[in-house]
Amino acid sequence: MSEQILKPHAIIIGASGALGLSCAKKLSRNYNVSCLSRRSINFDAEGFEGTHIFCDVIKSETLRSAFKEATGRFGKISTVVFCAGVQLIKPVRLMKESEIHNVIETNFTSLVNVSGLFASQNFSLTNAVMCVVTSISAKRPDSGIVLYAATKAAGEALVAGLAKELAPKRVVGVAPGWMDTDMTRAHSYIYNEKYVACLKKKSPTGLVNVDDVANTIVYLVSSQATKITGQTITVDGGSSL
Repeated sequence: MSEQILKPHAIIIGASGALGLSCAKKLSRNYNVSCLSRRSINFDAEGFEGTHIFCDVIKSETLRSAFKEATGRFGKISTVVFCAGVQLIKPVRLMKESEIHNVIETNFTSLVNVSGLFASQNFSLTNAVMCVVTSISAKRPDSGIVLYAATKAAGEALVAGLAKELAPKRVVGVAPGWMDTDMTRAHSYIYNEKYVACLKKKSPTGLVNVDDVANTIVYLVSSQATKITGQTITVDGGSSL
């Protein structure tokens, strides 16, 4: 068996986003990393080695095929990181049915489907761990993002329940505060300089960045955190205190 196969195998769902890429880079030091996303990844430009598999997470059969391809190449999974997500900022009264379905299917239904694959002994090791990226909005929802917040709260409930259902596998979550990413930049009319300045004042240890959250994820999926399960850890610089 090759040295490559002997390394543990991590799958990153939503790997082309800023947080997914940061997790993939950090985990690639010790893992074979399978990056699942709808967008391609230029590994040379990003500065790490990995394997990209095109995958639309809201399509369950495509997701299953991606898991089969990844495990066929690197063996059973020891780590899954779920970073996929979309944000919709709009009052509930103005939401279109197609927008509602897209947010729920991307943020929650796909997570349930990933959880089912993770639970299968065909795909993951007995002591495997899954980390789900949620949001501080799960506990602190605000007007205009109630649907997004509700899907993230559902994700946290799933983390707690699956920790019991899938033991000895571990299931953990990370709830980031606001970060400067493509998703937040798409709403620059809300997340403007005034918003960021105000948030910075409310954050005792400063604004959170993508690497701060990725470092927490790397710790939670490591052997140093074997007694942590069912918990969602907030990483927001103290802004929600």
